[in-house]
Amino acid sequence: MSTRTDEKRYLTDLTTALRLRNISGARIGQIVAEVEVHISESGRTALESFGTPKEYARQFEPGVSDPPGRQWGRQAWTGVLTAAIGGWLLAAGAFAGMSGDELMGLPGWWACGAGAAILVITFGLMPIDAIVDPRRPASRHYGRLWLMSWVVGAIVVVVALIVLLMALFT
Repeated sequence: MSTRTDEKRYLTDLTTALRLRNISGARIGQIVAEVEVHISESGRTALESFGTPKEYARQFEPGVSDPPGRQWGRQAWTGVLTAAIGGWLLAAGAFAGMSGDELMGLPGWWACGAGAAILVITFGLMPIDAIVDPRRPASRHYGRLWLMSWVVGAIVVVVALIVLLMALFT
């Protein structure tokens, strides 16, 4: 007998195995949904029905619309690096702006604005390949607009916290 935890672990491992095979998020959502439906209707475990997650994932090949895997790594590292630079400029620029100092020859608030712009551009250009469950149309809402709203919200919170801290300790 299988527990819900075992099935969740199976689906998580299957999702990872499919991602490693460069299957698109939309296709992964369909595959996982089919496995969940089969498990609930048949009463058998996923392991009994499909084998290990890696074995089951091997039967799926990337489609024409699926991104080539090597590009994702390069884009991810470029995104991490530019986000780190943008985050540093945002925070350091806000501190410098509050104290009236310059940062790298720029007025502090200009550096803060440059950091915010770098973050927005970085996350605006990031490829998004969300795993979407076809049975839940509302899950399609987690796209670029959702990501950008969180990025802008985080920028506002960071600047507000720095302004608050500077006001409390100066």
